[in-house]
Amino acid sequence: MPARVVIIGGGIAGLCAARALGGTNDAIVLEQHERLGGRVRTIRDDEKRLLYEAGPWRVLDTHRRMIRLVRALGCHLDRIGKPTTMTAAVPAKPGIVSVFASWLMSGLSVVGAFRRDLLSGYLGSADAVSEHTYPTAYRVIREGFDGLVERLADGVAARTGCRVLDVVRVAGGYRIMIRRRTGHNSFVDETTRAERVILACPPDAWRRWSVFVDLEPLASCVVARPLHRLYARTTVMDPSFFYVKDESVLNQKIASSYGNQWFQASYTSGRLARFWAEVFLAYPSWCYTAVRRVFTGVTELRSHYWEKAVHQWRNRPLASLAIHPQPLRLPGLFVVGEAFSDRQGWTEGALATVEELVARWDERIEPMTRVPRDSVIYRGMVIGIRDWLDRHPGGREPLLNHLGEDITDLWDGIHTSERARAELVRRCVGWV
Repeated sequence: MPARVVIIGGGIAGLCAARALGGTNDAIVLEQHERLGGRVRTIRDDEKRLLYEAGPWRVLDTHRRMIRLVRALGCHLDRIGKPTTMTAAVPAKPGIVSVFASWLMSGLSVVGAFRRDLLSGYLGSADAVSEHTYPTAYRVIREGFDGLVERLADGVAARTGCRVLDVVRVAGGYRIMIRRRTGHNSFVDETTRAERVILACPPDAWRRWSVFVDLEPLASCVVARPLHRLYARTTVMDPSFFYVKDESVLNQKIASSYGNQWFQASYTSGRLARFWAEVFLAYPSWCYTAVRRVFTGVTELRSHYWEKAVHQWRNRPLASLAIHPQPLRLPGLFVVGEAFSDRQGWTEGALATVEELVARWDERIEPMTRVPRDSVIYRGMVIGIRDWLDRHPGGREPLLNHLGEDITDLWDGIHTSERARAELVRRCVGWV
């Protein structure tokens, strides 16, 4: 029997969507991994004591949705740090840049290049107010993010080990092909149907699905960025140490949020994140020795890398359009999650998309009865070209020859870049 709603992705956004809809919606969550929680990675010792968070790890005071969710599920938030300028208790030595620079390019100029890369993305923009201060205190979940996920999943119909192979638009809804793990190296293919589908997974997961042909412009609107965290355990950590950001390739050092001897020796994004991941994979012993020359008393080192950790809009945020991206060609298909939110890189952004999903669950989009004069049509989207820049190839001038026409084949034959496809979504004024 087909489900009424299938949610693809068992991260926090998918689980929250299942709980929020609830009732008569008969929602089922499909998760390809053997565990729920998405990017949540809470690291514990053999006695289940929380050491640190390798995935999402903090909640800001402005994250009202996240704070409300944590409290509603009976978890606790502990405030960490205070707005202050701190000096590092275990500072990076002045020579740290030269220690690693030879692995990258040459000389100290590499720092500036990486600095520009960082400031153009998630980490840099989040800390643009100050180079060496944290603008505010933050909070951590006492029970850990995995504890939050466990409570969030309670009562939700979820199937783990189910990889979605395809999503196909059919009469009355969608057909979903699933490959379910039945053993260590054994799988079985299944098919289910749903009246509605919620995509609570990153856009890269859609690329091999049949519905992607109509979702490609939206997927092109964001670009994924990697993150790397280097956690170290030290026997001589000053409890007053909180946060320091410097010009070294370590970039940021952040003390333990759980009162133990684990701290973030490095927190990086972009090219620096890839550098750290590759170096630790190829030369773990060398890296351990190098880091011990920087930090006193380090006895253990762990590397955590996410190739596609957070997302960034290619142009202005389009969260409101992303929730219901193709209401006529793909009715009943919705998108939630951090990638297409106004707060990318934060769980708060994912929760905001779920909030809007619930508000727009029963909305009906009517086709435009008259296409505006300065418009063209691409895959059912009415695209306004009034302020389109006249650039070669395929600028505004060629499109003037096709006003009011469907330019899908023409456009696909001219444009191959994701940035060009992203422009289509930005200029969407309706659907036919």
